[in-house]
This record gives sequence, structure tokens and C-alpha cells, in this order.
Amino acid sequence: MVSPRARADAPAAEWQEKLLDRLQVFARKWKDFEGSEQSSAQPFLWELLEIYGVEHTPGGIFEQHPVRVPAKGKKAQQTLFGDAEPEVAYTTERMDMYLPRICVWEMKAPREKDLQVHHDQILGYWARMRPRYMVLCNFRELWIYA
Repeated sequence: MVSPRARADAPAAEWQEKLLDRLQVFARKWKDFEGSEQSSAQPFLWELLEIYGVEHTPGGIFEQHPVRVPAKGKKAQQTLFGDAEPEVAYTTERMDMYLPRICVWEMKAPREKDLQVHHDQILGYWARMRPRYMVLCNFRELWIYA
């Protein structure tokens, strides 16, 4: 006789086994990708979401959330009294994927070997949106910040 606990764990174990298989297929498909971030970030992320069973509305989570972040460098502005008052310039950037309160993703091209260079960019998104996770990805590596 199979215990109720064993029956309850069977679907989870089966799902995990299938998950591993699906992730391996995904990794094999993308391992030699040499294209651009612009051409393939969304298909890459859609496929990854589908592997985990995440449902999404097309056009709802990809590059739809502009984030106002400080531009690189500061400008000084003269005041009426001749004092220089620092003025921070801002720019608007778009996260590659945003799952509200859960995760922000920033994709980079495969030729971007050093993801550390982009740490400040994703940290700026996190500071504005405060999701639980941040992910930097260049189609070869996933840097997950929790």
C-alpha cells in the first residue's frame, strides 16, 4: 500500500525530474548563441519562464517598466549667489524583464564576458523597484542576487 504522503510527493518529484530535463534542453539550445541582446533576450526569457510554468501576458513584463536612474557623472549649476550647487542628471532606462516585487532581469550580449561591469546598472533598478531577486545574464551565465 502506498502512503498518502508518498502519493502527494510523487507529482512534485515527477515535476522536478521533468524540470531538470527541460533545463538541460534549454541550456543545450542556447549554449552556442552568439547573437545580440536585442534580438534574443525576450525569446530566451519567454522559454525560461515557460520551463518553470510562469504564465505571462505578451507585452506585459518585457521592457515595459521605465526606471529613472542617475546618469553617469554630475553637473554643477551656478546659483544666484555664485555657489556651485550639485545637480544630479537623470536618465530613463528599461529593465529587460520585471516581475513585480519578485525579480528584475538585465540581459547582456554573449560577448559581454564580465557581468560585474553591469552590477551598478541592475543595482540601480533594484534601488527603485525593490524586488526580492536581481538577475544579470549574458546567455551563458546567470548571476542571481537574493
